[in-house]
Amino acid sequence: MFNNRRHSNVTKPMSLRPPELAQVVEELNVALRSAVVQKAFAPLPQLWYLELRQPGCSILLCVSAEPGASRISVASERFSPARDPAAIQGRLRKCLVGTTLREIHFLPPSRIVLELNRKDASFWISASVAGRDAVLSLLTEPPPPPRSVPRRDCNPRSARRSPMPRPRKSCWEVRPARIARNRFAAS
Repeated sequence: MFNNRRHSNVTKPMSLRPPELAQVVEELNVALRSAVVQKAFAPLPQLWYLELRQPGCSILLCVSAEPGASRISVASERFSPARDPAAIQGRLRKCLVGTTLREIHFLPPSRIVLELNRKDASFWISASVAGRDAVLSLLTEPPPPPRSVPRRDCNPRSARRSPMPRPRKSCWEVRPARIARNRFAAS
């Protein structure tokens, strides 16, 4: 097996939990607002880097929706794959280079939205970083607000008082009557 001393410095990437994600987004929003995108990289389809320029320094922002390693963070260096970069890299460069980072939002439970714009266009990077359903996408319209989860009433008395839902007729049950009615109406 592995010798613990030998592999003690190796860290495995981990996803950020929602409270940590909210805190990171809040700090990055303050620190990186008005930074300009100089370069964009997509070594993997769900791993994007934006090189941002602020007066006096460049910052490498990492946005990842990789399973088990979804996050937003400042990186010291970017990952370089042995193969060609992801196909989205060309689109990222075309759309995002020269844009200004206007704001970074955290939408509970686990969605990050980067708002970027320039004189002629606006773009949004939406990162849903929830476990296996993690998705990273470049949008030309603002992302829809997160769907609210209906709150369940835990009171057992209210559950007993609620009326039973009526069964709906399936399309199969309704269709033959419509067809018959239309056939006789045409003659």
